[in-house]
Amino acid sequence: MKKDRQARILELSQALKAMDEPSRDRLIANVAREDPSLALELSKLFFKFEDLLQIEEPFLQRLFSQVQDTPLALALKTASDELKAKILKCLPARRAQSLQETLQSLGKRRLSEVQEAQTQLIELARSLGILEPQK
Repeated sequence: MKKDRQARILELSQALKAMDEPSRDRLIANVAREDPSLALELSKLFFKFEDLLQIEEPFLQRLFSQVQDTPLALALKTASDELKAKILKCLPARRAQSLQETLQSLGKRRLSEVQEAQTQLIELARSLGILEPQK
């Protein structure tokens, strides 16, 4: 029985990885209606951009040292003020100012562009070992 559940989680997680975040959230919400514990397990496998709020500053500094200002600013376009403030705080003053200027100069962007930039940052954080699925 546990093996069947693990196989189901693996199968669903593969399908969810191919989806954009809003679609993934809707599917997990639908799964939650039928099987709340399965939905919880699935949601633990995926990080949202706002989950960076939970990461300690030294790890964020390591992450953002690998990213140029434009993709970072694009990812921050729809971020909460709280997350923007945390990120700016962990950057050197000159870089924080440059990032703010880049963010202001971006203008309107498609949501899909912003989500792609956020996804790339999350993937980079995973590859650096900064984000790990919760056990």
